[in-house]
Amino acid sequence: MRHIWTCKSLHIRLRLRLYVSSVCSILTYGSEAWYITEQIRRMVNGANSVMLSVITGNTPRQEAVAESCSFNLVRAIRVRRLQWLGHILRLDEERILQRAVKEVYENRSEGDILMDAPKTDSWRELKLWEADRDK
Repeated sequence: MRHIWTCKSLHIRLRLRLYVSSVCSILTYGSEAWYITEQIRRMVNGANSVMLSVITGNTPRQEAVAESCSFNLVRAIRVRRLQWLGHILRLDEERILQRAVKEVYENRSEGDILMDAPKTDSWRELKLWEADRDK
């Protein structure tokens, strides 16, 4: 798709939307289950910045910095994971997926699905957060 990314007759916003919908959606398939460690974050950010530099004409270093990045793929993954967590927390308590997340809550580790969830003192308190979708 390099000919699309470098085509100057297409507006940059359109090229970015095509990138997000075609490349990022495939690249991040199943990312809700990833453990986003610092190493994974750097790898995803690096690949994203190189691809974005072709589209925008900026250097990969400029695209890697959060302040000047055209599309922050790591943030998009984390937002999607937080939305998915909300869906899981709203499931019936008997569902195996919710029991699995409760097990993750009780045995926290770096980069798990709860990394962006509000800090709570108990599972019950976390379950109270799920009622408000906007938060």
